[in-house]
Amino acid sequence: MVNKNSINARALKLTTDTPVTLIKPNGDTTNTQGIFGYALVDYEADAPSGVVFQKRQAVLTLSTADCEEADQSWQVKINNHLFFVAQGYPDGQGITELWLANPPENNPNDKWC
Repeated sequence: MVNKNSINARALKLTTDTPVTLIKPNGDTTNTQGIFGYALVDYEADAPSGVVFQKRQAVLTLSTADCEEADQSWQVKINNHLFFVAQGYPDGQGITELWLANPPENNPNDKWC
């Protein structure tokens, strides 16, 4: 019997399409591969109108082994664009989805949060 993590790791290896550099707070980097895209997220307008809009949210799917300790202090470089980790969602089976945020416009070196 093959364990689920082994199957997930093989599936991820077959479908990854994006070279990624993970940057830890101490400056250490890890080069890996992942699946990068933009999820559509619903959100309500600030006014009490109840109008729901959609926005795009950058999402990176990769092996949990590459990002087990990822938090909001980590940066992710994809296609020469720098993101910050907004939230990580490990599935418990060896795959993690990292929701990403753009750096602040006033100083791209600041933490986003």
